[in-house]
Amino acid sequence: MTSNPPVDYFIVGLGNFQPEYETTRHNVGFICVNYITNLIAMEKNKNQSGEQKLPIFFRRMDLNADIHDIMYQATDKKLLRLVFIKPLTGMNNSGLSVQKVLSYYGFTDISKQLIVIFDDLNSLPGTLTIQNSLGAVKGHKGIDSIEKTLKNNTFYHYRIGIGRPPSSSNITIPDYVLGEFTKEKQEMDLIGYSLSLTAKAFDEFSKNPDNLKAIKKKYCSLKKIPKNLNKMESLIFPVDVHGY
Repeated sequence: MTSNPPVDYFIVGLGNFQPEYETTRHNVGFICVNYITNLIAMEKNKNQSGEQKLPIFFRRMDLNADIHDIMYQATDKKLLRLVFIKPLTGMNNSGLSVQKVLSYYGFTDISKQLIVIFDDLNSLPGTLTIQNSLGAVKGHKGIDSIEKTLKNNTFYHYRIGIGRPPSSSNITIPDYVLGEFTKEKQEMDLIGYSLSLTAKAFDEFSKNPDNLKAIKKKYCSLKKIPKNLNKMESLIFPVDVHGY
């Protein structure tokens, strides 16, 4: 199937959909998709009176995904169709969902249309890394599933740093990534900063994808982390989910 108008970008947030994982480190992809779609909704709602409308995701069990399909005014002259995807397969089988959604909507070039947002153990909290090169990530089971299913690893990776447990602790990697973000050592504040970086980077990328090098220089530098971070009381950004 080829949708009309065609989809410009598929934005996948990786995570586990069960409520108990909502604010865990491994779910930062879901958190970021909710954050970005809330920003877009607020921009659309800013000149409207009455109750503010939340982003609407449709639970498509046939696609194994929650889908937010919108038109996005990137610039005065550039209207884009964006499909935000939160797989319902569980992290380790994310590729099944992504493949179904891509096949349903139709695509022309995965390397230019697919963006996947996910947690990165090898980067510090508060950082963002953007890559689209072969072999950019190894060992992340959600990414491994997508690459194996699509037989392609040239799509855009937006990696949000979550760091690793202290070497002095007895916390295992599985327990760490499935643990919730906390306020200790400003962890939630740093993640909030990463979410902001990711949203801004995507906005600029959507305006001019050929400017990726400059975007990475602007948003993917550890030196850019400010001393006075915005305080994050929560990492829950509400959305409406229809169809379940």
